[in-house]
Amino acid sequence: MSRFGRWRVHRPSVEDVLAAVGLHRSHSVSFWDGLILRSAQASQCSILWSEDMSSAGQWGNLDVRNPFQLPGTLA
Repeated sequence: MSRFGRWRVHRPSVEDVLAAVGLHRSHSVSFWDGLILRSAQASQCSILWSEDMSSAGQWGNLDVRNPFQLPGTLA
């Protein structure tokens, strides 16, 4: 349980919310998916595991992957 206390937590700022709205409008993702993408980028993640955004692919330095998809196959 003590390891959870060492995790970094991202608290979205106003800029993050506005960026999520921008992603929603320009890339046809839901606002919530946009906020997840933005939060992952702000947290300097390189991989975002998501079954729901499996077709999202690459977002800048962030690679969105489906944990249930076999490598080399289409979702």
